[in-house]
Amino acid sequence: MTKGISDDSKELFEGGFDDLMEDLMREMDNMQTPSSRTNSSGGQHLGHVKNKSSSGRKEVHICAYCNSPIDSSPMWALNKAWHSYHLLCTQCHKPIDPNVGHVEKNEKVYCPSDFANLFLPKCRRCHLPVEREAVSASDGKLEGKWHVKCFNCHTCSKPFPDKSFYVFNNAPYCKRHYHKLNNSLCRNCDDAIEGPCAQTIEGWRYHPKCFVCFVSILIHYLLMIANYIKIKYSHTST
Repeated sequence: MTKGISDDSKELFEGGFDDLMEDLMREMDNMQTPSSRTNSSGGQHLGHVKNKSSSGRKEVHICAYCNSPIDSSPMWALNKAWHSYHLLCTQCHKPIDPNVGHVEKNEKVYCPSDFANLFLPKCRRCHLPVEREAVSASDGKLEGKWHVKCFNCHTCSKPFPDKSFYVFNNAPYCKRHYHKLNNSLCRNCDDAIEGPCAQTIEGWRYHPKCFVCFVSILIHYLLMIANYIKIKYSHTST
């Protein structure tokens, strides 16, 4: 014989059923396994496991390399969580220093040092990576880049105070050393020739005003020397 349920008992039963279903759904949610995906090392990356408890919600990160939970603070790279000892530089294979950080390129992780050596332009002078300020020729006549402190004459290493320089064999030089390399120093006055010049069959170059007969110059200097000796001898005899 079936007993009927009073209105009061029915209301109490329905309330308890709702609470029971809520507890059951919570337990089922805790038992769910997250969908897997392949990580960069060929293993399965399980993503994030979200555990709920009566005290609140706790998120446990799974390492993209070993698929194990990460108890401490994870390191993040390529939108994945990693144990600090499993996040390695692609080039040197050393763990990434969390105090220094990393650089991502083409879905790979690099320490800043290796990234600079592999991908940044190298200074033409010291051959080290140029990370920040770089110097280059605006007219394109000089190839490459330099550190600001390295951009100077390739012979005397003096800087270019007026920001002007000369190019010889794709390298910057000061005025004097450019003309010395270019064989355009005047044979007579030893100053740079920029403009008309006179040249002998031997390849000597002169300013037009400096191109005079060497015999005349020799006679001039000999007369000066003779005059000096004469004056000195006259003072000695007196």
